Amino acid sequence: MGPPEDGWVRAVDRWLPRLLPVNLPLRTCLGCRRSVARDELVRLAWVEPDAQVVLDPGFRLGGRGCYLHPGCAAEVIRRRTVGRALRRPVDPGQVAELLATLS
Repeated sequence: MGPPEDGWVRAVDRWLPRLLPVNLPLRTCLGCRRSVARDELVRLAWVEPDAQVVLDPGFRLGGRGCYLHPGCAAEVIRRRTVGRALRRPVDPGQVAELLATLS
């Protein structure tokens, strides 16, 4: 027996409604450590020629990046998680200026 209609997922012995889209990319926020849809977060990326952290609004810049909620910016600055996530020494002042534009 096939699925009753689109939007259902086969469990072991029955069909269950699909709650999330199949191809939804999940990312973890640096501030609150919750996994949410990528579209709800802001991406920061390391740009090698300039050797600095930049906003990546289109999620297209290559290389290492990190994600956070705009409201978690203060927590990210306090805990200095951007440098660890990017695996680079970053200037906390430059990251603070960058995240101040989000508020």
